Amino acid sequence: MAKVAGAVDVKRALVNYERRCVTAFRRALEAEATVVTQRGKAEHPFQNRTGRAEAGLQCLALQSNNGRTFTLQFSYGPHVPYDVFLETAHQGRFQTLWPVLRSQWPRTIQRAAAAIREVKPA
Repeated sequence: MAKVAGAVDVKRALVNYERRCVTAFRRALEAEATVVTQRGKAEHPFQNRTGRAEAGLQCLALQSNNGRTFTLQFSYGPHVPYDVFLETAHQGRFQTLWPVLRSQWPRTIQRAAAAIREVKPA
């Protein structure tokens, strides 16, 4: 049986390429999470009476344990017990989470795809 020369090098290069792609994707999502947080704080339609709801708005880029699944989690945080009210009361007139995510999502996908395209094979 013939031995394939360089198979170990090819495997190592593929593993490194995948690792760099995942890192680039994660960084792009973290940057987008910052943008989503800023937009949520700037564009919320509710009257800011106590400041807790606006201060609690946060978007996090989360990576699963296996490292291959990512999630953007946009929420009010634990110190805003009336977040459901803000999002659902008055026919959703004070919604912040869904409108920001819905309008930002196409840009997030474009940014993530561009980050992966910039990763060059070794």
